[in-house]
Amino acid sequence: MSDSSPIPDDGSIWGTHWIEPGQRIHWDLGPRRFWVEARTGEIRLAWAEAPDVGEHGPGAEDGSAPDPEWSRWALPGDMGGVEITPALPDRALVVTPEQPFHLLPGAKARVFARVPVWVQIRLAAEGQAPGSGPLLVEVPSVVLSDTWWGTTTEGELAYWLPTSARLLIDPARHRPYMAVCTLQMQNRSTAPLPVDRLAIRAIYLSLFQGKDSLWADEAQVTYQGTVEGSQIEMSGSAPDEAGPTRSVASPRAPVQRGLRGRTFHRILSLAGQG
Repeated sequence: MSDSSPIPDDGSIWGTHWIEPGQRIHWDLGPRRFWVEARTGEIRLAWAEAPDVGEHGPGAEDGSAPDPEWSRWALPGDMGGVEITPALPDRALVVTPEQPFHLLPGAKARVFARVPVWVQIRLAAEGQAPGSGPLLVEVPSVVLSDTWWGTTTEGELAYWLPTSARLLIDPARHRPYMAVCTLQMQNRSTAPLPVDRLAIRAIYLSLFQGKDSLWADEAQVTYQGTVEGSQIEMSGSAPDEAGPTRSVASPRAPVQRGLRGRTFHRILSLAGQG
């Protein structure tokens, strides 16, 4: 097997990569290193923790690994390539604002949260539409902790997001394995809304590649103080702060019209569960 060829850590990771039998590629994304190896009649995939890899820099230049555990896939024909795409997590994400605040009746606020992406690897063939090849593996770049979002009698399993939601975006904090999710919130109830925990409905968000970061389309959340939850609408495009972008991933689930869901944490005895 020849030396492994690295994929640059600059957004060109995402897309289709053509591999000949006997060739191996690798790339670093956050705390993980990934490998794809082509052999006659099969493809091999591997990933492992890479504690010595910096957030922007590569590890071993030859892409070597300490005995990676390979996942082997027999192919129905000649290997063409692999399509590598990012995906947002498959559950709601619970995040806390950097500083909790109150949203007064009629007021609006906008927050940004960074979310680690999943890496999806599909088989690719000439003339094949993006995203239509068989999915081989899906691996989180960062493993998130489970949490419960809701009341003791009604709710859902979600992921806890260790980073904080911020009112301003800091480009210095961009990372190739993180996507920026934007929430535009509005309080249309008659009472102040405490904002100390938020849920991001990640499965309905698209992903876009900007110059320095991945961006999700902006979600507009309207709180009306009802038990049905907040009204949620997806913009379908990256926010203005992203600058020029290209689409790299569709939502995991079709975007529903009239979507409602619990977005804000409220005291359990209150009727409005937002």
